[in-house]
Amino acid sequence: SVPPIGNSWFFNGCCMLADISGFTKLSSALCAEGAVGLDKLRLITDDSFAKFVNIIYSHGGDVIAFAGDCLVCVFLPDPQEATLQGCSLRAVQCGLDITKCVMDGTQTHVAVSSGRMCMALLGGHNYQRAYVMNGPCLESAGTCLSHAGAQELVITGGVLKPIEGMVMSSLVTEHRGTENFFKVTHCFPSGKAVERCWRVPQYDRPGGCSVDSMVSCVPAPVAEAIRFDVLSSIKEIRTVTTLFMRLDTYNSMDFEDVKTLQPFFIVMQKCLEECGGFLRQFLIDDKGCVLIGLWGVPT
Repeated sequence: SVPPIGNSWFFNGCCMLADISGFTKLSSALCAEGAVGLDKLRLITDDSFAKFVNIIYSHGGDVIAFAGDCLVCVFLPDPQEATLQGCSLRAVQCGLDITKCVMDGTQTHVAVSSGRMCMALLGGHNYQRAYVMNGPCLESAGTCLSHAGAQELVITGGVLKPIEGMVMSSLVTEHRGTENFFKVTHCFPSGKAVERCWRVPQYDRPGGCSVDSMVSCVPAPVAEAIRFDVLSSIKEIRTVTTLFMRLDTYNSMDFEDVKTLQPFFIVMQKCLEECGGFLRQFLIDDKGCVLIGLWGVPT
């Protein structure tokens, strides 16, 4: 089963953004090589993102979204913990491990913030759904990310506070009246904090879930490839038309509950279908609330 559409839930934890800069340039260069370059791109992408995801899972985190070449992740605390110390330490250790991963021609920037977040399952038109997450700490992570250099991890003061003494950090920038940012270069794990990994509630885990439940949250062409077991062979070069829409009036303070986006999302799903378009993605990241539509791809 899957959670009811339009329902939301709130939780406290850490939010991590892992941004891969230079990936667009790498993609363009390889696509220019034709079919051979496309094969190279698929192999590089699969290998690199698989490494990142495995690192995140090994530290008890969850990948909420792939915002272009940026991974949006969350780490939850042990339900018995009164503070965010455990998940803060795991998120920082994870961020440091990710900065050690180098992909040819690219650089990785990582940021971690902490606080209250909200998640909801939206959509439902033609059985297509999307998990969307929001929260002030997501915006804070976006600002924090702008201060991270190549292969660097920068965290907010809120993340540092419960693990001070467990990490080696230095002040990056100081803001009067707002949170400060710190670059972390080393972590001294306490052991227990990383042994137990608590994850975002999973309604459909592999082994006990149906394919139909899983594919309802991925793009339609990918869903078809999963059903017919041809996912590994998807690769082609197409000329497409892209619609990039950002809701400038949406912010995490005035619209804390993500389910308020459900009416808008349903309307956009129907509009895209009527116009022959394809919903590529709907998410909230460091750039705001964004919807991406495509024309010229299988729908």
